[in-house]
Amino acid sequence: MWSAEVRAIAGPDRPALIRAEQAASLAGIGRAIYDALLESMFEREDKRPISSRHREHLVNIVDTHGATARKLDVDALEADIGSLPSKLRAVLCATKTWLEDGSRHADVLFDSYEAAEARKGTRARLARTPNGRTRRLEWSGDEHGLATPLHHRWEQVGTLLNDLAAAQ
Repeated sequence: MWSAEVRAIAGPDRPALIRAEQAASLAGIGRAIYDALLESMFEREDKRPISSRHREHLVNIVDTHGATARKLDVDALEADIGSLPSKLRAVLCATKTWLEDGSRHADVLFDSYEAAEARKGTRARLARTPNGRTRRLEWSGDEHGLATPLHHRWEQVGTLLNDLAAAQ
């Protein structure tokens, strides 16, 4: 989806396509941070053992996608898609700053992520409330998939496009 071939035919949409890739990378890292924060909450707040699978994955996804995510211009992204909710924008900016600083400890982002997740009300897992604890206990880190950049189901779209091309 982000290949040179796709970029070559994007024409005037090329800058927006590049920003979409950067936003997808930042979103994947954000998802990994969220999962790592949940693992930490299990240990710190809930006093329950849990694997470090998602915390370990955070290092890998930052190594793989961090350089792309750091390039995102959030103002230009908003010009492409419209204004972001303020708490989501704050999370994106905090995550970008965290990446730029080279930190490997996601816990410094907890407050931003908790505030952004508050929109979920009683479904929020990072909340330091009885509901938050109940929601965390429903989450199984070992069964939960590892975070990846947003991909817009490109494999399925690619298959459909190839099928259409073959039918002609």
